[in-house]
Amino acid sequence: MNLLVIELAQGPDQGLRATLRDGQTLRVGSSAWADMTCPHDSDLQDVHFSITTQQQRWQVQALGAESLLYLNGRPIQQGELQHGDELTAGNSHFQLRDPSRPLPTRNTAPATQEETDDSAEETPAATDYLAELGIAPPASADDDSPAALATSLHQEGRSPEAIRLIAAAAGCSTAVQWTLAGPAALGVDPLPEDLTTLAQAWLDDPAEENRRAAEVWMNSHPTDDAARWIAQAIFWSGGSIAAADLPELAPSPWLYTAAIQAAWIKLATSPPAGDLNTRWQTIVDTGVAKLG
Repeated sequence: MNLLVIELAQGPDQGLRATLRDGQTLRVGSSAWADMTCPHDSDLQDVHFSITTQQQRWQVQALGAESLLYLNGRPIQQGELQHGDELTAGNSHFQLRDPSRPLPTRNTAPATQEETDDSAEETPAATDYLAELGIAPPASADDDSPAALATSLHQEGRSPEAIRLIAAAAGCSTAVQWTLAGPAALGVDPLPEDLTTLAQAWLDDPAEENRRAAEVWMNSHPTDDAARWIAQAIFWSGGSIAAADLPELAPSPWLYTAAIQAAWIKLATSPPAGDLNTRWQTIVDTGVAKLG
């Protein structure tokens, strides 16, 4: 891997690109102090993360405790990168690739009945979800079901992690349904009607047209609120998260859970003011109920 191409595949500053040679470092952020500046992403820190190439290896490092960074949907502070990986920071999604190699392609062929049956047999255990999401197991739980583990995470004061686990176990459609019902459950201000209409259309028919409609809505809605993150979850549900004129970039399977988590955090702190602990309890209780 002599060269590394970092491309902003989706986000407010979509289309930015940088190329690193061995021994170079790239700092990414929203300010002029960064080497790759994304000035229109208000959720990026001034210098959010860095990527270093050294002896044919690529390393990423979040710069600061507030610099949330996701590698293929999993929260990280640092790690090694591979060809085809996807980094998410703020509202920006970066594709990493070796220009001498083709990008991994997504298999879009319909599954056969045999493949569908095999898939059903390979549903991850709850502990597998925790590992995939980068969540440390709770100290104790009644059993290893997603519901029990999520409840234990909440009891340990780790409600945002419980939300991601519930979203992963429920699947994107059910997680979006759960979040849409959030304002009524918490007694907070309602979501925009056009967002709920768009989301319901996707739930009724998760076609590519309806998924891309969420992207259009999200890009026209600059406010960092629960509605925007719900639209983000829908957009991250599948397909490609790159623009139509860029190589296809499939989201990681768990990327949508980060958006569901962010939406619930926004809802939990939405007006009118209320007891935050009570709201976390309601969120986890309603989520566990969705798991059956």
